[in-house]
Amino acid sequence: MTSHAVRKTLALTLALAATLTFVPGCRKKPVQISPEIAASDEALYKLGEAEMKKDSEKALLYLRQVIDSFPKSFYAQRAKLLIADTYFKKGDEGNLILAAAEYREFIKSYPFSP
Repeated sequence: MTSHAVRKTLALTLALAATLTFVPGCRKKPVQISPEIAASDEALYKLGEAEMKKDSEKALLYLRQVIDSFPKSFYAQRAKLLIADTYFKKGDEGNLILAAAEYREFIKSYPFSP
């Protein structure tokens, strides 16, 4: 992953975290991840995938954690694509812009992915 991509991912993650922290009523309690789950790319991905139906913002946090903690992982690639798909499915203008950026970054990061 290039330093530009890392900076962009970090900026998006920090923006999301700041939004969740400072918007009143948006997040009732902090997300807790057990050390066993945090140590496994597969467990984090599956948790994010399962959480997608209940709370997409929480799911995005889990998926970003996969990418940040395990950047070379097979699950990081899948998480990146699922993040883009999530923004796309929301359908409003702002999320479509985020989806396009995530898809472009996916293509740059994983050019040989089927």
